[in-house]
Amino acid sequence: MNQESEQRQQLRQQLNLIVRQLHELSVGSDLAADPDWRLLVAELQHPGHQPADHSYQIFFEKAKTPQLLIEPQSGGIVQANPAAALFYGYSQQQLQAMKITEINCLTPQQIHLEMNKAVAEQRCYFQFPHRLANGDIRQVEVHCGPVIIDGQPLLYSIIYDLTERLTTEAQLRAKRQRLQNILSGTQAGTWEWCLASDEILINAYWAQMLGYENHELEPVTRQTLQRLMHPEDWLHADATLQAHIAGRLPNVECELRLLHRLGHWVWVLCRGQIMTRDRDGAPLQMAGTHLDISARKMAELALRDSELRYRALHDSLPVGCVMLDQGRSILAVNQEACRIFGLSPEAFIGSTLSGASWQRLQEDGRPLSLDEHPVCRCLASGHPIRDAIMGVRRGQEAIIWLRVNCQPLFHPDDLRPYAAISTLQDITAQRRDEEALRLAASVLTAAREAILITNAEGRIVQVNQAFCDMTGYTADEVLGRNPKLLQSGYQDAEFYRSFWHSLHTQGHWSGEMWNRRKNGEIFAEQLTISAVTDEHGTPRHYVCLASDISDKKQYQRQLEQQAHHDLLTGLPNRKLLFDKLPELMAHCYPETSQRLVVAYIDLDGFKQVNDAHGHGIGDQLLIAITRRMRMTLREQDLIARIGGDEFIGVIHGSGNRQDLVRLIKRLLRVIARPVVIADLRLRVSASIGLATYPQTGSVSCERLIQQADEAMYRVKQQGKNGYLLVDDEIG
Repeated sequence: MNQESEQRQQLRQQLNLIVRQLHELSVGSDLAADPDWRLLVAELQHPGHQPADHSYQIFFEKAKTPQLLIEPQSGGIVQANPAAALFYGYSQQQLQAMKITEINCLTPQQIHLEMNKAVAEQRCYFQFPHRLANGDIRQVEVHCGPVIIDGQPLLYSIIYDLTERLTTEAQLRAKRQRLQNILSGTQAGTWEWCLASDEILINAYWAQMLGYENHELEPVTRQTLQRLMHPEDWLHADATLQAHIAGRLPNVECELRLLHRLGHWVWVLCRGQIMTRDRDGAPLQMAGTHLDISARKMAELALRDSELRYRALHDSLPVGCVMLDQGRSILAVNQEACRIFGLSPEAFIGSTLSGASWQRLQEDGRPLSLDEHPVCRCLASGHPIRDAIMGVRRGQEAIIWLRVNCQPLFHPDDLRPYAAISTLQDITAQRRDEEALRLAASVLTAAREAILITNAEGRIVQVNQAFCDMTGYTADEVLGRNPKLLQSGYQDAEFYRSFWHSLHTQGHWSGEMWNRRKNGEIFAEQLTISAVTDEHGTPRHYVCLASDISDKKQYQRQLEQQAHHDLLTGLPNRKLLFDKLPELMAHCYPETSQRLVVAYIDLDGFKQVNDAHGHGIGDQLLIAITRRMRMTLREQDLIARIGGDEFIGVIHGSGNRQDLVRLIKRLLRVIARPVVIADLRLRVSASIGLATYPQTGSVSCERLIQQADEAMYRVKQQGKNGYLLVDDEIG
């Protein structure tokens, strides 16, 4: 008794530890509202609570965080919760057939070093790289501790995914280093201005640019800047600043002159913007940079005219270049411009736009007046023109479509441009391709079948509306992702091997597949997938056409369900039981440890409930009892309804009598628990007869069930609410 008490106390301490570790997971989640979860926590926290076998299981299964039970000696995974299966990409059965070393990417020596490091850093967790089923490596944080489950010492491990956090931290460190490298490499002066205190913090480069050390200028204020800045530049810089503060400019950018310690002017490119504002929108802090552009400014003053002209006209450019003056006369052209218009440089230079022999067209095909010409608008406004579209046509020739960009050119201190440079990109073929794409897109949109297109790497590049209607995803939610997000888990690895073999060898695949909608609903599709290859036969895209055949599959399932399952409880019926049992018996041999136990279950007192409250209440009671039995038995076990209140369970096991007895007693307890239906508190019990297989000599499935039936009747005769294994006394 003392030993049993100590074991219960130990189990309670372990469960309380798990409660504390996982309590945070329920906060703000669906788990916190789950009645089973609240009931379990209340039970575990009750001073007189005695841990039940199902307590740990509910904890384990409900947790949203991946959790594993590991055998410490072998490293074998004894149990994995659904969250672990979802995280690692394996089924729970696959995980439970693996060792933790198949997931942990570190060598034993590296694991030992990490454990020593955790001790040295006084951490209560380890950091390991874990490999998922798809081959991805995820950095995880593992919290683990010893527990004893059913008398077996295990390691209880809780896994947190750190990959995104570590990646973000590494990226942030890299960005900071890059910024520091840029500042060092460009020798950019930086400034931070607190508008409330008028204090300006500068770095060493800012001061060195003017021949000072920081302490010689500090404190730096707006008045300091006005004292150092050229008077002609102060008004322009201040106007730019006020326009930015008022929101008319996205940032401050201007070129100005600052006085060097030795008395000469230093040309500086000043860039900056408001970093923070108060609740009323008033600026609080600004930051920016100063770059010394003195050398560039001197070069511009000496070479501006010739440099701008000859750089823009370089014949190697893939776009046409034309320079025009304020009189709209053509000053210079390059070879590409001559090719576009079909003229020689001699015929081009000196001519005017008004005397051109070609017709000008707007993007919609209407005539384009001379004043609306992009280069004329640029010369008139003094502002650049970007990405204007126009067409030109000579006589009855086909239209040549151009993308036009224009840049005004100014003499120093002039406000009006003396000329403008236009770049002309021939986009005729591009527009033709775009029209073809629009046609293809209209076909894609009008198609009733769902269409999905991926690139060669399997990333989704396009879907149509029918796809969105069928799956529940929007196009933005799936573009760039792998179609695996639709996988239901119904198809096994062999299915996909055959699928890819057909696609790679034949270039197409057609068949049925079960997939999952965004809302989690499973649906059936009829798919045809084809590879789109380039001129070398290399796949560049995959096109999938899909039709929803869920209604057809649902009708087939309904027919199958009605033929093989009980309509009330959904359990397998007598026919399906007698189909399955011989198959299960065929896998059990006397020389192996595999055993089957047939449990004949008859509900005690069910007839009285039916007689007293009617068949409607009786049916609800049967459904509730069925649900409990399903939850109590394991996934590999089978339970069928063969009569009104009679059930047969087929239990897999290793022949360990103690394990069987614990399971049957647990089954008796859950059946005997009261059921509340329509304010009625109903209670039934069960009489269970048990027969094992294999036995000495040959025995049929009918005889096996008959043995269990006879044992059940002996339980009935001797008081009900018990169990009897053939040749044993009543339990």
